[in-house]
Amino acid sequence: MEQGPRVLLRAIGLPRGAEGRGPADLAVLGGSALLMLGDPSSAASRLMAVMAGRATTAGSRVLVGSRKLPVHTAEAARYVGYVPPDPCCPGHVTPRSHLSLVAACRGIDGRTAGRTIGDLLEWCLLGERADTPWRELDRDHRSALAIASALMGNPQVLLADRAVPPFLLGRLSDLKALGRALVIRACGVDGIPPAVDRVAVCDGAGVAAVVRRTDLEGICRRMSTIRVGFYPSLPRKVMEQLPGAAGIRSHAEGYSFSHPDTSAALVHLSGMARANARAIASLQVLPPETGFLARNLAPRPEPDQTLFDGED
Repeated sequence: MEQGPRVLLRAIGLPRGAEGRGPADLAVLGGSALLMLGDPSSAASRLMAVMAGRATTAGSRVLVGSRKLPVHTAEAARYVGYVPPDPCCPGHVTPRSHLSLVAACRGIDGRTAGRTIGDLLEWCLLGERADTPWRELDRDHRSALAIASALMGNPQVLLADRAVPPFLLGRLSDLKALGRALVIRACGVDGIPPAVDRVAVCDGAGVAAVVRRTDLEGICRRMSTIRVGFYPSLPRKVMEQLPGAAGIRSHAEGYSFSHPDTSAALVHLSGMARANARAIASLQVLPPETGFLARNLAPRPEPDQTLFDGED
């Protein structure tokens, strides 16, 4: 009988967000991706370090790999690849030499290391920069090198506490297809990669809510702020006739408001401008801030309820 995907990372007893009660449990299946969403003031980065075994938090326990090993044990280290938020190297070190050092630290023999390093350089699109000093690499290629380092040794779990470069976003789907469990961090909803399946929204205290990425997209459409400016300016009493608009505020360029259906709001704005002989001089659709999402998505569970519905 064919078995389904296995849980490759389980975090038990993580701190819950300020609005919740009791601890939060998270689990990540092989072949899936979880995103920790939180601005720099949130607990997202700290919880990433906890799940990677680089930090601890009172009352929490993290098990990794198919053998469900405690993450802080030496044996568990080979199951986890971790990308820190601020990777660094000496300025003269090249991607090739850095990966050689990582391979040696991982105990990979020279013959195998040479082949693995070449494969990782190509897979992370670093082939043309394999011998470029660290100080000459841009931010995205430094991130790519950090990801290549984390993948040395073929770990079952990859935790990236740093934005994945745009040219490597497609590789996340490749890793999922290989059965790896991914945990990625982003500061805002505009930084969520398409490969993400679920999103853990974090505030300063911990995990406020866990939602499917597709559900979050719908939530963001309802919670987005629309800023619009008209030329000539449009009277407020006319603006208040926009169907579905809520929280209308005046500003120097025009108005800002929220709407349950962004697409419908844009259609209504265009029609309103034509009907009143105005031109839309400026238009912005701003996604909700993560702190706002955390406050509005925080569940009110029973004390024995968890944020994860028991994938096992």
